[in-house]
Amino acid sequence: MAKVQEGINYICTSELTTALSWRYAQERCVGKTTTDIAYLKRFTRYESHLAKSDSPCKKWFWEIFEEMSEEDRQLYLRFVNGQGKLPTDLSKLRY
Repeated sequence: MAKVQEGINYICTSELTTALSWRYAQERCVGKTTTDIAYLKRFTRYESHLAKSDSPCKKWFWEIFEEMSEEDRQLYLRFVNGQGKLPTDLSKLRY
């Protein structure tokens, strides 16, 4: 662990690393630990028949997604995105 700290201090100043919480650093490195559905909905782009606001398929998808366990949500995200966790900034995510 000392070598990891040494590497981080080499890249960032030690003042910066002491100002950040380990939870914030973890989220920035590996993504959010839980799936924030409202966050995901806000950045989801729809095409074709799903672009309509009253699309039944879109409604059903979100109902099912909200009922999933956190483990199943992460498995789904891994299937569609290659990662089980959401990145911290979905606005930069491109498919």
